[in-house]
Amino acid sequence: MLDTKELKYFVTVADHGSITKAANILHLTQPTITRTIQNLEDRLGFMLFKRKSHSLQITQQGLLFKQRAQEILDLVAKTEHEFILSNKNIVGTVSIGCAETVAFNYISHAMKNILQKGYKIDFNIVSNNAQDVINKLEAGLVDFGLIIDPIGLNRFCYLEFDYTDKWCVLLHKQDKLSNKSFITKEDLLDSKLIVSKQLLDTLEPNHSFAWLLEPNYRNNIVATYNLLFNAIFLAEQNIAKVLCLDNIVSTKDHINLVSIPYKPIVKAKLYLIYKKEHILLNAQRLFLETISKLINEDNICNECDNR
Repeated sequence: MLDTKELKYFVTVADHGSITKAANILHLTQPTITRTIQNLEDRLGFMLFKRKSHSLQITQQGLLFKQRAQEILDLVAKTEHEFILSNKNIVGTVSIGCAETVAFNYISHAMKNILQKGYKIDFNIVSNNAQDVINKLEAGLVDFGLIIDPIGLNRFCYLEFDYTDKWCVLLHKQDKLSNKSFITKEDLLDSKLIVSKQLLDTLEPNHSFAWLLEPNYRNNIVATYNLLFNAIFLAEQNIAKVLCLDNIVSTKDHINLVSIPYKPIVKAKLYLIYKKEHILLNAQRLFLETISKLINEDNICNECDNR
């Protein structure tokens, strides 16, 4: 069985590429660290590092093991922190995995309401696409997930937002389509496209964007993105048009880009999800109660729509 102490030693070595540096940081002897790494490699059945004259280079299997080891250490630390605080007043940590959406405005309002009332709660916000958020939620690394059009929603407890995101096309002002009031799939037949990987991975025959899988359109996809931020720079270079959710990118900040609605209108539903079997501590329960009230208030939706 793996020991968290062994995992901590391994992650420290992997982070610094040196047993000497790891030993100094952990206040241990070098032989202790060396034995720990060797024992781990013997039990796992593969090499974690390639030995060089003055450093260590982590292997591909070592990289995967490091990711899992870090997740375990983060979960242990989170669990200890929660239970240390659970017998006190409403204090603690609320971890939220978030997809990119203007509906994060609900979360920011909930955080503001809680903090203004003086509660000693720390918020940990992790930005990922929906599938990564779900993976972290199932692993216990986050308490809640803000996600867009999920699959397998019945596995979770959830709140559905009244606000919905709409799909648009982000393109350069020099593009021949930049003056259109809306864009259709026919407009995109001869266009290079950048598309959300999550969207492509979840497309079904009855989906509004199922046409993306047709050969003529599939060949037009030159890149996919996980989070939209980096795709913006490709659009600014006029490399391709980006199919994305509206309002995430402010064209005021990117003056060479225009955002044009897709027609027919395609809306994306939004949900705050959490595990059914997860026991909510005081801080998490307070956050859930606060955001539940905000979801029923029209003014938050209005702020999102007016961005």
